[in-house]
Amino acid sequence: MTQDELLEAFQRAKREAEKELNLTGKGLTELPSEIRQLSQLRELYLSANQLTKLPPEIGQLTQLRELHLDYNQLTKLPPEIGQLTQLQWLHLEHNQLTELPPEIGQLTQLRELHLDFNQLTKLPPEIRQLTRLQRLVLEHNQLTELPPEIGQLSQVPFHILDLIISIICFFVIKIN
Repeated sequence: MTQDELLEAFQRAKREAEKELNLTGKGLTELPSEIRQLSQLRELYLSANQLTKLPPEIGQLTQLRELHLDYNQLTKLPPEIGQLTQLQWLHLEHNQLTELPPEIGQLTQLRELHLDFNQLTKLPPEIRQLTRLQRLVLEHNQLTELPPEIGQLSQVPFHILDLIISIICFFVIKIN
């Protein structure tokens, strides 16, 4: 998808007040700042592209409930991600993230956070603020420990946390 085609898709979505925009597998390498015009969106699918970063304007999509960024090449998230306070599902699996910004803790409506198959080495302590989180997927990262604050995620079933801790312990033992 060319830049012009992308801008046309943005204009059409805005004009028709669409609540969902699916740009999966369109070969996108970047998102233009015009994405800010899509403030009415509730679901945005950007999976299977070649995005390496997100523009700060992503934070202006304050009505988003679902954001799918899996299977890209993201190395970090902008702090403005914390402005998406209505977000309930965030898919970031299969990227190259090495860390999460502290602003991730502002996503207090988040129910599912998929971070598997990244390069995360640690989680920010602000993860404790995600009190509605019901699913946290962390497999296949570079984590060697979890922050103590993760114990404050009372909605995440213990068996999921046990599985995550087991995986981490396995890799720590394997490395040592």
